[in-house]
Amino acid sequence: MRVPMQETATLAFYKAQGDLIRRKRRALRQTQEGLAALIGLSRATVANIETGRQQLLVHQLHQIARALDLPVEELLLHDGGQPDAGRDLPLPSDLTPRQKSQIAGLLSGAGKGATRGDHEEKR
Repeated sequence: MRVPMQETATLAFYKAQGDLIRRKRRALRQTQEGLAALIGLSRATVANIETGRQQLLVHQLHQIARALDLPVEELLLHDGGQPDAGRDLPLPSDLTPRQKSQIAGLLSGAGKGATRGDHEEKR
């Protein structure tokens, strides 16, 4: 069975993100069990995130960034698989432009005191 190109890009994104999380965790000499305890997940879940088998929810991304003492933006990857907050967000290609815009708005307002009204569409 052939995997559609969109799915391949999405899988590659989560694998690269997991690799980055693993490298940062190891640089802090932290175990999967230790990270899991800090963010309220199981060790198996952390292992699945690090291998790209499990996709992160936005709140989990924030928890992991906090636990690894990183800005959330550092866990967002550009196409080369390296952190780069200055480029467009590398979101899965199957999202609509509206969904991408909403996520970008949420992330750009993180930690800046943004309120829900700051991100709502103008009608």
